[in-house]
Amino acid sequence: MELIILRHAETKGNLERRYIGLTDEPLCEAGVKHAQSAGVCPDIKRVIVSPLLRARQTAEIIFPNAELVPYEGLEEMHFGAFEGKNFEEMAEDPAYQAWVDGNGVDNCPGGESRGEFVLRTCETFKKVLKDAFGRKDGRLVIVAHCGTIMAVTSSYSEPPCDYFGCRVSHCEGFRFDVSEYDGENPKLRNREFVKDLSIC
Repeated sequence: MELIILRHAETKGNLERRYIGLTDEPLCEAGVKHAQSAGVCPDIKRVIVSPLLRARQTAEIIFPNAELVPYEGLEEMHFGAFEGKNFEEMAEDPAYQAWVDGNGVDNCPGGESRGEFVLRTCETFKKVLKDAFGRKDGRLVIVAHCGTIMAVTSSYSEPPCDYFGCRVSHCEGFRFDVSEYDGENPKLRNREFVKDLSIC
Protein backbone atom coordinates (compact mmCIF):
# COMPACT_ATOMS: atom_id res chain seq x y z
CA MET A 1 0.00 0.00 0.00
CA GLU A 2 1.09 3.55 -0.70
CA LEU A 3 0.64 5.93 2.24
CA ILE A 4 0.60 9.71 1.75
CA ILE A 5 0.22 11.96 4.77
CA LEU A 6 -0.04 15.72 4.28
CA ARG A 7 -0.22 18.79 6.50
CA HIS A 8 -3.10 21.23 6.08
CA ALA A 9 -2.71 24.73 4.58
CA GLU A 10 -2.32 27.88 6.68
CA THR A 11 -4.72 29.52 9.12
CA LYS A 12 -4.53 33.03 10.51
CA GLY A 13 -3.09 31.66 13.75
CA ASN A 14 -0.41 29.77 11.83
CA LEU A 15 0.68 32.95 10.07
CA GLU A 16 0.90 34.68 13.46
CA ARG A 17 3.03 31.76 14.74
CA ARG A 18 0.52 30.86 17.42
CA TYR A 19 0.13 27.45 19.04
CA ILE A 20 -2.96 26.23 17.23
CA GLY A 21 -3.85 22.79 18.51
CA LEU A 22 -7.52 22.07 19.11
CA THR A 23 -8.65 25.58 18.14
CA ASP A 24 -10.91 24.90 15.17
CA GLU A 25 -10.11 27.85 12.97
CA PRO A 26 -10.58 27.84 9.18
CA LEU A 27 -7.98 28.36 6.50
CA CYS A 28 -7.13 31.98 5.88
CA GLU A 29 -7.11 33.46 2.38
CA ALA A 30 -3.40 32.75 1.99
CA GLY A 31 -3.99 29.16 3.08
CA VAL A 32 -6.76 28.65 0.54
CA LYS A 33 -4.51 29.99 -2.23
CA HIS A 34 -1.62 27.79 -1.06
CA ALA A 35 -3.80 24.68 -1.13
CA GLN A 36 -5.05 25.60 -4.61
CA SER A 37 -1.51 26.12 -5.87
CA ALA A 38 -0.33 22.81 -4.40
CA GLY A 39 -2.25 20.99 -7.09
CA VAL A 40 -5.55 19.21 -7.48
CA CYS A 41 -5.97 15.43 -7.44
CA PRO A 42 -9.42 14.71 -8.90
CA ASP A 43 -8.89 10.95 -9.11
CA ILE A 44 -8.45 10.33 -5.37
CA LYS A 45 -11.76 8.95 -4.11
CA ARG A 46 -11.21 8.60 -0.35
CA VAL A 47 -9.19 10.74 2.06
CA ILE A 48 -8.78 10.31 5.81
CA VAL A 49 -8.86 13.64 7.63
CA SER A 50 -8.46 15.09 11.08
CA PRO A 51 -11.87 16.28 12.28
CA LEU A 52 -10.57 19.84 12.54
CA LEU A 53 -11.81 22.32 9.94
CA ARG A 54 -8.42 23.32 8.53
CA ALA A 55 -7.63 19.73 7.56
CA ARG A 56 -11.05 19.13 6.02
CA GLN A 57 -10.92 22.37 4.02
CA THR A 58 -7.47 21.54 2.68
CA ALA A 59 -8.61 18.09 1.62
CA GLU A 60 -11.70 19.53 -0.07
CA ILE A 61 -9.50 21.79 -2.19
CA ILE A 62 -6.78 19.32 -3.12
CA PHE A 63 -9.00 16.24 -3.43
CA PRO A 64 -12.29 17.70 -4.72
CA ASN A 65 -13.89 14.36 -5.66
CA ALA A 66 -12.92 12.43 -2.55
CA GLU A 67 -15.09 11.18 0.27
CA LEU A 68 -13.62 12.71 3.44
CA VAL A 69 -13.51 10.31 6.37
CA PRO A 70 -12.70 11.93 9.75
CA TYR A 71 -10.99 9.99 12.54
CA GLU A 72 -11.12 11.31 16.08
CA GLY A 73 -7.59 11.22 17.47
CA LEU A 74 -5.75 12.65 14.46
CA GLU A 75 -6.11 16.19 15.83
CA GLU A 76 -3.09 18.36 16.58
CA MET A 77 -1.52 18.38 20.04
CA HIS A 78 -3.59 19.89 22.86
CA PHE A 79 -1.49 22.88 23.97
CA GLY A 80 -3.58 23.72 27.04
CA ALA A 81 -2.68 27.11 28.53
CA PHE A 82 -0.41 27.85 25.57
CA GLU A 83 -3.21 27.48 23.02
CA GLY A 84 -3.72 30.51 20.78
CA LYS A 85 -0.60 32.31 22.02
CA ASN A 86 2.75 32.84 20.36
CA PHE A 87 6.22 32.75 21.86
CA GLU A 88 6.43 36.54 22.10
CA GLU A 89 3.30 36.70 24.26
CA MET A 90 4.71 33.99 26.56
CA ALA A 91 8.29 35.22 26.77
CA GLU A 92 7.90 36.00 30.48
CA ASP A 93 5.78 32.95 31.32
CA PRO A 94 7.89 30.58 33.48
CA ALA A 95 5.69 27.59 32.66
CA TYR A 96 6.23 28.15 28.95
CA GLN A 97 9.95 28.68 29.36
CA ALA A 98 10.22 25.45 31.36
CA TRP A 99 8.33 23.58 28.65
CA VAL A 100 10.58 24.99 25.90
CA ASP A 101 13.74 24.28 27.93
CA GLY A 102 12.51 20.69 28.30
CA ASN A 103 12.26 20.35 24.49
CA GLY A 104 8.47 20.28 24.59
CA VAL A 105 8.36 16.86 26.25
CA ASP A 106 6.44 17.65 29.45
CA ASN A 107 2.76 18.44 29.77
CA CYS A 108 1.52 21.77 28.55
CA PRO A 109 -0.40 23.12 31.58
CA GLY A 110 -3.93 21.86 31.06
CA GLY A 111 -2.90 20.05 27.87
CA GLU A 112 -0.97 17.01 26.66
CA SER A 113 2.59 15.88 27.09
CA ARG A 114 4.43 14.81 23.97
CA GLY A 115 4.19 11.19 25.08
CA GLU A 116 0.42 11.42 25.55
CA PHE A 117 0.02 13.11 22.19
CA VAL A 118 2.17 10.57 20.33
CA LEU A 119 0.32 7.66 21.96
CA ARG A 120 -3.09 9.11 21.11
CA THR A 121 -2.10 9.88 17.54
CA CYS A 122 -0.40 6.56 16.88
CA GLU A 123 -3.25 4.50 18.31
CA THR A 124 -5.61 6.30 15.94
CA PHE A 125 -3.21 5.90 13.02
CA LYS A 126 -3.08 2.14 13.60
CA LYS A 127 -6.89 2.03 13.41
CA VAL A 128 -6.78 3.97 10.14
CA LEU A 129 -4.17 1.61 8.73
CA LYS A 130 -6.05 -1.51 9.84
CA ASP A 131 -9.24 -0.22 8.21
CA ALA A 132 -7.38 0.58 4.98
CA PHE A 133 -5.85 -2.90 4.78
CA GLY A 134 -9.27 -4.37 5.52
CA ARG A 135 -10.67 -2.43 2.56
CA LYS A 136 -7.71 -3.61 0.43
CA ASP A 137 -6.94 -0.01 -0.48
CA GLY A 138 -3.96 0.45 -2.74
CA ARG A 139 -3.39 4.00 -1.56
CA LEU A 140 -4.11 5.66 1.77
CA VAL A 141 -4.19 9.47 1.88
CA ILE A 142 -4.34 11.37 5.18
CA VAL A 143 -4.64 15.14 5.65
CA ALA A 144 -3.88 16.19 9.21
CA HIS A 145 -1.39 18.33 11.15
CA CYS A 146 2.32 18.88 11.56
CA GLY A 147 2.27 17.23 14.99
CA THR A 148 0.32 14.26 13.65
CA ILE A 149 2.92 13.74 10.94
CA MET A 150 5.83 14.09 13.39
CA ALA A 151 4.24 11.61 15.80
CA VAL A 152 3.52 8.94 13.18
CA THR A 153 6.75 9.34 11.21
CA SER A 154 9.07 9.40 14.23
CA SER A 155 7.32 6.30 15.62
CA TYR A 156 7.15 4.06 12.56
CA SER A 157 9.38 5.30 9.75
CA GLU A 158 12.18 3.03 8.50
CA PRO A 159 14.82 4.40 8.43
CA PRO A 160 14.06 6.25 11.68
CA CYS A 161 13.31 9.96 11.81
CA ASP A 162 13.70 12.14 14.91
CA TYR A 163 10.47 13.80 16.13
CA PHE A 164 11.46 17.35 15.15
CA GLY A 165 13.37 16.04 12.15
CA CYS A 166 10.01 15.00 10.68
CA ARG A 167 8.60 18.53 10.77
CA VAL A 168 6.98 19.70 7.52
CA SER A 169 5.51 22.99 6.35
CA HIS A 170 1.95 23.55 5.15
CA CYS A 171 0.74 21.39 2.24
CA GLU A 172 3.83 19.21 2.63
CA GLY A 173 4.21 15.71 3.96
CA PHE A 174 5.62 12.26 3.27
CA ARG A 175 4.98 9.26 1.07
CA PHE A 176 5.68 5.72 2.32
CA ASP A 177 5.36 2.11 1.24
CA VAL A 178 3.49 -0.10 3.70
CA SER A 179 3.74 -3.69 2.48
CA GLU A 180 2.40 -5.38 5.60
CA TYR A 181 0.72 -4.64 8.90
CA ASP A 182 0.56 -6.98 11.88
CA GLY A 183 -1.94 -4.86 13.82
CA GLU A 184 0.67 -3.54 16.22
CA ASN A 185 3.74 -1.81 14.83
CA PRO A 186 3.48 -0.47 11.28
CA LYS A 187 6.60 -0.37 9.14
CA LEU A 188 6.61 2.76 6.99
CA ARG A 189 9.35 2.27 4.41
CA ASN A 190 10.95 4.27 1.60
CA ARG A 191 10.10 7.66 3.10
CA GLU A 192 9.85 10.35 0.45
CA PHE A 193 9.27 14.04 1.09
CA VAL A 194 6.18 15.36 -0.69
CA LYS A 195 6.03 19.03 -1.64
CA ASP A 196 3.91 18.98 -4.76
CA LEU A 197 1.00 16.90 -5.87
CA SER A 198 2.87 14.79 -8.39
CA ILE A 199 1.51 12.00 -6.17
CA CYS A 200 -1.56 12.02 -8.39
